[in-house]
Amino acid sequence: LWLTMALPMLRPGLDDAAMQRYTYSIVPLWTLFGLVFMGPFYGFNVWLMGVLQAFGFRDVWSPSGAGVTTAFTVATFSLGICAAAVGPWILVLGARRIYFLGQVGSCCAMVASGISLEGHSLVGLYFAWGVLYGVSQGAAYLAVLTCCMSWFRRCGKAGLGAGWAGFSCGFWAAVFSYVGPAAVDAVTLAKSFHLCAIVSFFAAAWPALLICTPDEIMLATPPFASDKDLAQREEDEDATGEGRSHSKGCSATTPADSQLDVAHARMQPASCVPQSQDPTPMTMMQAVSKPELWMLWFQYLFATMPGYGVKYIISPMMANVFAASVTLQATASFAFLVSYAVARLVTGLVIGPCVSAHRFAGGLIAITTLVCAITGAFLFSSPHSGRDSQHGDDVLVWVFVALISVIGMAFASLKVMVPLLLLDMGGPANLGLLMGLMCTSFGTAAVLGPITSWMALAANGDGDSPSAVAVWFCGSAGSTFVAMMLHFAKAPLLLEAK
Repeated sequence: LWLTMALPMLRPGLDDAAMQRYTYSIVPLWTLFGLVFMGPFYGFNVWLMGVLQAFGFRDVWSPSGAGVTTAFTVATFSLGICAAAVGPWILVLGARRIYFLGQVGSCCAMVASGISLEGHSLVGLYFAWGVLYGVSQGAAYLAVLTCCMSWFRRCGKAGLGAGWAGFSCGFWAAVFSYVGPAAVDAVTLAKSFHLCAIVSFFAAAWPALLICTPDEIMLATPPFASDKDLAQREEDEDATGEGRSHSKGCSATTPADSQLDVAHARMQPASCVPQSQDPTPMTMMQAVSKPELWMLWFQYLFATMPGYGVKYIISPMMANVFAASVTLQATASFAFLVSYAVARLVTGLVIGPCVSAHRFAGGLIAITTLVCAITGAFLFSSPHSGRDSQHGDDVLVWVFVALISVIGMAFASLKVMVPLLLLDMGGPANLGLLMGLMCTSFGTAAVLGPITSWMALAANGDGDSPSAVAVWFCGSAGSTFVAMMLHFAKAPLLLEAK
């Protein structure tokens, strides 16, 4: 009874066509809506200026303002810690239970964040958003990602699964670029947290009825469920009896055995079954003792800091450098996050059939290094950066938005590479654990990147020259250059370690 209750409402058949239909039609649907809460999680930058004003930092570019922004960015670190802890338990406790608990926790965390803003409690905001929201989304996000990639991997499209999950995150964040300010206009800033929490929960609750893994379906569905299958089973049993009467004392395989094998093979989708045996589940100690995991951890730490530094501080950066209006801030955030979402989907489509994940990751890091350097040079060559124009509405603004959107696309594509590289490293049985550990790298970058970019804004202050921000982009190019060196040195270093 407990197993039946734990099954999703819609279950595909075991034949190849049914499994593929489910993978390409139903799985993308519950993946998309299962990641609704990632909208405010990634797109909170449109709230930042209002939150800074609530804590007395409106138009005051002080280094201590980083204490307010970090209350939001530290949630990504909490997500990583939770994902590392929850990863080994997804297959044990069930992804649906973990997912639903994560969404309930996310709703409560957003409500508590609004209450903290009403009370002007920065400590409460740290706990509600930085800890509770991050932990809740760590559980829900990893459950959705693991299930989605498991289905697509069975059909040989693991990259598409990772890309679609990433696209879903970016899609809701881009939508939130306009929904967030609209909610603030409709109610107050604090109550907009409550409103978004309730709407997001109802949008994300129903996927809990559908989310599942392929193994759950294969193990729980009776092998002969239909009348046609029962008739086939009787024929197989009759054939078994005849075969045994004609081959007594013979140890060779009977025709009936062969028929049973064929029938069993028909239950296993030919194009959806891995050809090689997957590695067995690892313990936490076995995972953290892998040198290649730590090489990847530090590589992505340095490679993603610039992306997080832009992504989470877009609105303050636009206001500081270009004196942008609220509408222009929302538009810049939307452009960045739409580029982010589309890049993740396109990357999922091309990885594997067109280029290897390892080679593509190296190219993305090189592109990020180049564009960060170009953005720094652009800001150095534009001493007034549009502040002389009303609301900064001139060509310089859109050149800057285009440059940071390219950084966002490279950043998004890099994140698609991680689960694919981890699948090669540990197989699907260890994807949750290894992905959780890698999320701690993303979380560290999500804290350090925005802190350093905010310090650049504070150094720039109300001055006309954005030289401090330009220096930050040049420094970001240096960070990604270190990541590029680690990428090319990984093979020799691992060979020497062995």
